[in-house]
Amino acid sequence: MNRVELYQSRIGKRYKYLRIIEIDMYSHPPMCVCECVCGNIVKLNFTDVCQGEVKTCGCGRTNRRRKKSKNLQKGCFNCGKVGVFSKGLCKNCYMQMYRKEKKKEGIKC
Repeated sequence: MNRVELYQSRIGKRYKYLRIIEIDMYSHPPMCVCECVCGNIVKLNFTDVCQGEVKTCGCGRTNRRRKKSKNLQKGCFNCGKVGVFSKGLCKNCYMQMYRKEKKKEGIKC
């Protein structure tokens, strides 16, 4: 398979969140026009897209998902209440701990 056939075979394929629409194989480095799942159309380095170096247009779609999943915990650490809570505490336990901390500091809440 020569280079022209290789480039043409990649048109329409999806790499992470990008779909290749068009390839400029005569530029150096080869560039491709891609459409992101958010709807943006960007021109990127063909090799970076195919190797997974570039995953989105810059919309940050992958980073938001990772941040959300890191902060959420299943079940309260203090009382054992079942659910998905930020920082691992249900609202009641969080407020109790908040009041205790403020009381130690001498602040009325």
